[in-house]
Amino acid sequence: MKELFDKWSEIQKQPRHGMPTVGSVQQRISEELQVLEALRAAGCLQIPGEAFDVRFLIDDRHRLLREMHDRLS
Repeated sequence: MKELFDKWSEIQKQPRHGMPTVGSVQQRISEELQVLEALRAAGCLQIPGEAFDVRFLIDDRHRLLREMHDRLS
């Protein structure tokens, strides 16, 4: 599970400045979802240092992807 926590931290530390493209934002959210789903499958309910639980974070990332898709349609 430590590897997944490390991967989550790595994704969160990626720079977010400038004008990100839709594709780069979608890629980042997809990477986050992969880690979050793996954490949930491993039985993790909370990521240390995160204000929200894993289930909320998964739901939130799915919502973000859905909103992006709706805007582009």
